[in-house]
Amino acid sequence: MRMRKFWGILLLIIGILLVFIAIGRLTSLISSVLELAKIFDSDSSGHQKGQIIGRFLYWVIHFAILYFSFKYGSRMITKKKMTS
Repeated sequence: MRMRKFWGILLLIIGILLVFIAIGRLTSLISSVLELAKIFDSDSSGHQKGQIIGRFLYWVIHFAILYFSFKYGSRMITKKKMTS
């Protein structure tokens, strides 16, 4: 039971750290979302499109890890109810 709580707390700390990173890099997040419209521009090269998709994919993975760390971290900390 202690190990389960330890992993839950560790996951919550990772989630909080990722929230602070997202807040600190908010301008990068906004610019990567706004740059998605440039993919359909005929003037951009394949290299530029790859950079745009890569930056956006970073944020998708970032928020997926954030979501799962909070979800499973809080689930591991709470006690399970005994059913009879």
